[in-house]
Amino acid sequence: MADSKITHWINLAKEGDASAYEALWNHYFASVVALAKGRMFKLRGSLYDEEDAALSAMKSLFRGINSGRFPELHDRDNLWRLLVVITHRKLRAQWRMESAEKRAASRTTELNIETVLSEEPSAAFVSEMMDQVERLMSELGDERLKRIAMLRLDGFTYDEIAEQLDCTNRTVCRKVERIRHIWGKEMELLDAED
Repeated sequence: MADSKITHWINLAKEGDASAYEALWNHYFASVVALAKGRMFKLRGSLYDEEDAALSAMKSLFRGINSGRFPELHDRDNLWRLLVVITHRKLRAQWRMESAEKRAASRTTELNIETVLSEEPSAAFVSEMMDQVERLMSELGDERLKRIAMLRLDGFTYDEIAEQLDCTNRTVCRKVERIRHIWGKEMELLDAED
């Protein structure tokens, strides 16, 4: 049911329906904040926080949908992957900007958020990040693990996932720990590349 609802919102958003944008915002914003929070380690002490990153990512997503920049966006899997890519790009851009300011010793106390919000990911970057997300999903191997990972990324609680998959909360907890273990090794490699 969640799949068809989100697909429906995406299709309506492509047609310019404001209520679809609001529905997507309500469904995904908290998940994007959580995603950004997990990647904020390079920006500790920054004026820029996970909500800034999420706001920027959602704005870029909506601007891209509105301008037809994402023709391959059809379902929640595509949408989440795209949000991961955009959010990661926003955080890297902010980190680069702050690093450059520190090196130049010209850091100001006021953050120019318009600069961050105006940057759109290139098609090549989006493609590369989607490939990385797909690779991480393929590392899970098991379809049930993939489904649990996507539901967690979509912001579902353990209880909601257990209900959808007709299993216990404890089973979901064990599967999430397994996903973290598998992805933990992958994320350490990605962090080392940064």
